[in-house]
Amino acid sequence: MAERVDSYGQVRIRPVGEIHDIEGYPQLSEDLREQIANRSWKFPVALSVSALESRLEERLMADYELAEASVTIDKKGRAHIAGAPTAAGLSRRVPPRKRAVTIETLLPTGVARGDSVTLRLPDGDVTGPMVSARTKGVETNEVETKSEPDPSKETDGIQDGVKQLIPKMTTTGGEGFVTIAVSLAEGKRIVRNDFAPMVVNSRGKQREYETIAVLRQHGNRFRKLVVGERSSLAGTTIGGSQIRDAYRVAILAIRRPSEVLIAPRGSTELRSGDELIVVGKPTQLREFEGVIA
Repeated sequence: MAERVDSYGQVRIRPVGEIHDIEGYPQLSEDLREQIANRSWKFPVALSVSALESRLEERLMADYELAEASVTIDKKGRAHIAGAPTAAGLSRRVPPRKRAVTIETLLPTGVARGDSVTLRLPDGDVTGPMVSARTKGVETNEVETKSEPDPSKETDGIQDGVKQLIPKMTTTGGEGFVTIAVSLAEGKRIVRNDFAPMVVNSRGKQREYETIAVLRQHGNRFRKLVVGERSSLAGTTIGGSQIRDAYRVAILAIRRPSEVLIAPRGSTELRSGDELIVVGKPTQLREFEGVIA
């Protein structure tokens, strides 16, 4: 790097190659990639390479309001850079010194922002406040409401940014994505995985959350199906139709305009328009979908 040192004892660091995305975060815009690629930065030459990398990561996050940055500097003083933008509105929900990281999981019905959730990773659990959640194929419109903090309920700072949000039901159950606020080290552990079972800690009395995660690990999948007007099962009861024995699936919940039934009994009647959360093997779910529609 000697040839990059100026008369003031500073080394100039320039980006090289493509500005990459960081797995688990939204993609950088092309405009932002171009801005970073055309920049250069000066730092004291006395800094070690690892210190230079850390300083440049901090500069990138400050200058471009990135949610995360990763820098590797080679022997020629060229920086290989990856970054992640802060999603719209997301920064206001993430506590200081925390990172928002997204992973695929199995979502129970009605998970809300601010819930404390635990991801079961192969190398140990990670717990943090939920920033957002989305069921696959379902669009969500989240509402953010600010409120004054309650001095009697101050915490260590991890939950403060989330408690100012009024929790709102954001998922309808099934396979989806969850974003939680965690430390940098925990975030790096999360993004090494494609999927992680999740437990909702703030709803601890409802054991079905952890049960769903266990079912998912045994090859089961979840589907939201709607009872069709012409379905042969409309007007019958769950037990009378012997759904579990005949189709090898189980109905975990039924959503209706006026109510939500969790773990419905065998005597529960299936009505046209009912939304069912069903668990079973993929082939069994496809067969049942053909009958229920």
